Amino acid sequence: GSPLPPDQYGAFIRDAMNNHGKALTNDSALAAIRALYPCDAPAVDCAAPAADFIADHTFVTGTRFAVRAAAAAAAAAATGGRALRAFMYHFDYRATNDPAPASFGIYHTSELPFVFDAPGKGWNMTAKRPRKGRNMTAKWPSERRTGHQPAKTRPADWPLK
Repeated sequence: GSPLPPDQYGAFIRDAMNNHGKALTNDSALAAIRALYPCDAPAVDCAAPAADFIADHTFVTGTRFAVRAAAAAAAAAATGGRALRAFMYHFDYRATNDPAPASFGIYHTSELPFVFDAPGKGWNMTAKRPRKGRNMTAKWPSERRTGHQPAKTRPADWPLK
C-alpha cells in the first residue's frame, strides 16, 4: 500500500472516526485512539498502525458490540425462556503457504479453511493445520449445541462487560 507520513496520521484517524467530516468523536477520544495505535517520530510510515486501527474499527468493534448485545439478551432470557450465549474467537495463525500476499498478515476470512476443514485453492497447509482444523471443526458446533465454552479456551475477560 501507500505510505502514510506521520504528519498525516492524526488527520487520518480523525477522518476515519468522524466519517470524513461529520464531528462524531471528540479530541480526548481521538487522543486515546492514537495512544492505542501509536505512530510518532522517528517513524517514517504510519501505514501499519493505520491498517491495525482500520481492521479493529471495522471488524473488532462491531463484533464486540454484537457479542455484548447477545450477552445482554442472555441475561434477560435467564429470567424466563431460553438463555442465549455468545462466543468470540481471535484467530492468530497464518498458514505457511497462504496464497494471499504476506503483507496481508492474518486477515478477515483466513480462518475459514480451518473452520470448515477445507483448504481453498492454492493453499498448502502445514502439518499444524489438520489438528487446528479438526479442533475448530469439532469445537464450534459443540459450543453452539451445549452453550458452554471450555474453560481452557475461554478468554480471561469473559463474559464481556
